Amino acid sequence: MRTIPSTREHLSGIRDADAAKDADFRALFESNDDGVSILQILFDEKDHAIDYRFLAVNRAHHAVSGVGTEVVGKRMSEVKPDIDPSVMQRLGKVALTGESVRFEDYIRPLNRWYEVYLSRFGRPESRTVAAVFRDITERKHREHLQAFLLKLSDALRPLVDSRQIQVLAADLLGEHLQVNHALYGEVRGEFVHISHSYADGLPPMVGTFHAEDFGKR
Repeated sequence: MRTIPSTREHLSGIRDADAAKDADFRALFESNDDGVSILQILFDEKDHAIDYRFLAVNRAHHAVSGVGTEVVGKRMSEVKPDIDPSVMQRLGKVALTGESVRFEDYIRPLNRWYEVYLSRFGRPESRTVAAVFRDITERKHREHLQAFLLKLSDALRPLVDSRQIQVLAADLLGEHLQVNHALYGEVRGEFVHISHSYADGLPPMVGTFHAEDFGKR
């Protein structure tokens, strides 16, 4: 069985990072609830950042990102071949200029939002960056929901006709959820009467349908 070197062993081995030799720093690194990784940024001959190598990750890294200590020592291109160019641009700029940056980023393959803080780690010539990130997906969902509810409230406020309210509510909900169908209907016994259908890429569904067609109530 291959033994994965511990995060502390890798931190101790980063010669250019004086801070990594400090025991208090290593303790803070391991106890942080946010995901933390130390990255060596790799450049081409024109000083364009093209890849990075994981030098160390803390224990929380796996819980936050789904990537554990198995990445230590590997290049990102080995873990995920299609690296986002905007990510490489940010990492390269921090490594070269020493200017820290904080931003929010949506990772589509994971369907997660992250708050990320990048800062130079160690000496300028090391071209090493510390990345601290936390999962803010739930917060972003709450923000999007609140924004939608405010938009819906503002749109419905001037309306008094029930038909207009039904149409607008279904359309706005369909757009917000990014679904193919959003239906406004009324259950009448064993049937559902749909009076309005928001449709995106599919034919509208208006009329009377058997309730069982929509699954168990």
